Amino acid sequence: MKFSIVNKTAKATTGNTSEKVLGYTPHTAVTTVEEEGAVSGLLGELFWVLDKDYTLTVSGTGEMEDFDSFSDAPWNEYQTMISKVVIEDGITSISAYAFKDCSAITSIWISKTVIKIGDYSFDGCTALEHVYYGGSLKEWYKISVGTNNEPLRNATIHFAHTHNWSEWKFETAPTCEEDGLSIRTCLACGFKESQTASKTGHTKGKWIIVEDVTPNKEGLKELHCSVCDEVLETKVIPITPSEELKFTSTSLTLQDDLVINYKVDKSLIDDNGYKTPYVVFNLNGVKTVVKKYKVVENKYVFDFTNIIPHQMNDTVYATLYATYNGVVYNSNAFEYSVSTYCYNMLEKCSSDEYAEFRTLLVDLLNYGSASQEYMKYKEGNLANANLTSEQKEWGTVTDRSLETIQDINHVVIDNPTVAWKSAGLNLSKSIGFRFKFAAESIEGLTVKVTTDAGSEWTIKASQFQVTDGGYYVHIGCMNAGQMSDAVYVTVYKDGVAVSNTFKYSIESYAHNKQNDSDETLGALVKAMMKYGDSAKAYIS
Repeated sequence: MKFSIVNKTAKATTGNTSEKVLGYTPHTAVTTVEEEGAVSGLLGELFWVLDKDYTLTVSGTGEMEDFDSFSDAPWNEYQTMISKVVIEDGITSISAYAFKDCSAITSIWISKTVIKIGDYSFDGCTALEHVYYGGSLKEWYKISVGTNNEPLRNATIHFAHTHNWSEWKFETAPTCEEDGLSIRTCLACGFKESQTASKTGHTKGKWIIVEDVTPNKEGLKELHCSVCDEVLETKVIPITPSEELKFTSTSLTLQDDLVINYKVDKSLIDDNGYKTPYVVFNLNGVKTVVKKYKVVENKYVFDFTNIIPHQMNDTVYATLYATYNGVVYNSNAFEYSVSTYCYNMLEKCSSDEYAEFRTLLVDLLNYGSASQEYMKYKEGNLANANLTSEQKEWGTVTDRSLETIQDINHVVIDNPTVAWKSAGLNLSKSIGFRFKFAAESIEGLTVKVTTDAGSEWTIKASQFQVTDGGYYVHIGCMNAGQMSDAVYVTVYKDGVAVSNTFKYSIESYAHNKQNDSDETLGALVKAMMKYGDSAKAYIS
């Protein structure tokens, strides 16, 4: 009888398989073991392994040769440590003295291919309680059992045992380039099964500049795996940029003013060596430099704000700038407008599934046109002039009844020292409130604005506008869908209210002006409320 003991890793192959199996491979005679901390070896034509949980598994095809005593067993030095035994499919006999006096064994799994158990095989296994047999009761009684195996006879026998598997767990975790090993264990009998955990492959991470580009020398950058930091790709950084600056897309935000969001692929800037991107906007000859941006879904987003309603048909020229290798580069000027966005979206969203969005877009264009007529601004080029007959029908046609919640004394205090005079909207700019109050002095005063939704703003005295007979406070805090929402405005001094609370809304102003003698103002507030209502419906 020949055998060998190999620490940590042992391999035996008696067939072909693509799986790595710890302890056994069901329905095959193949076993390949790679487990840290295991002891394993060959037993004639068979293979055995004692894992780190002290489960001893014998696998292969054929019979185990009998031992003259337990000292002949290759696992003899672990006599008091072995806790479970697994005799796999294909084994036909269990050696005499194989597990004699292994006093820690609590359970055994025996394949139905076993037809003989030798003398003293389980003698002295005083802790043995359960035997899990792969066959039937009839098959069990056909096994030839040698003498002095009382612990085996006294244990509870579980026939035709079905494994109750644990979850698969990594024995060796896979890496980007190497397979790992997963193991699951029968919770009842300790039977173990393993399978290959496929390598994960590399995950692309960030490009890292390893050599800066200079005016006279190319640079170098590397793409690293985000898991193992392996270099996946190397690229030369040219002296001049390899990709031109450009905008990727645009969108519109409906706040108290109109905001066009200009988007740039983050990878265009980051992966090509550009630095410090910014945008210069030009609207009617007025240039605005925007250096701040947001990062949204792998895009740099630059916002052009403060587009007022009667300018929504005006062209905004946007130019993207960034520094590369110490030189400032720029894109071609991108021409766009709020009305361009609306018409583009109306063409793309012509089906009824976008009904609320279409209504919002048409109402917005009608609102812009009404604002142009009220402001007498470019009336020969109205924002809604290019709407088709079909598109006009998508807008809100009828005027609803407008309500007012105006209450200058909504909350009354004793002896107010600041008195409210009036409230209105500043229609020449964005949709913003304008409240007028009288006070002997504004030193130490602040105005607090709250809404039913719990929003709160504070305006400092330095922001007040001096006017005949008092002061104006301008508030631009509501988005397009909040035109019917109430705002509550109170003047404070050193944290104490010194005015009554004024309750007001944009709709309250529209209610007061809908039948104004200036017909263009009446038309404007009605168009404004249609736009607000459709914005609220779309947002909802």
